[in-house]
Amino acid sequence: MTHKNNLKEYSNEPNTYTDNDVFNIIFKNQELDVHDLDAKEGKLLYQNFTNVAQGEKLDMEKLKKVILELISNNEIKEFIEEYHNIHKELENKSESFKKEIREI
Repeated sequence: MTHKNNLKEYSNEPNTYTDNDVFNIIFKNQELDVHDLDAKEGKLLYQNFTNVAQGEKLDMEKLKKVILELISNNEIKEFIEEYHNIHKELENKSESFKKEIREI
């Protein structure tokens, strides 16, 4: 599969995926489940409208299966939760630093 920044620009190319790829979807969604992904018409769709990848139907089914296995793994779930907590902490610290800088 080939990475593309914007799948719309490459909509006729098979075997492509976008920045809305597997890791982006997994890390932005703590409550991702089997109903959020659908492999149909040679595309892997997230919540029935975001085209995550496109290619052969069998490849999209395999990609969906891999994603579902990843999100059902408790160790990975804990890692994602930790990621969210650290990300939130960094955002808070960033805002705090910006405020301190403005005050100086």
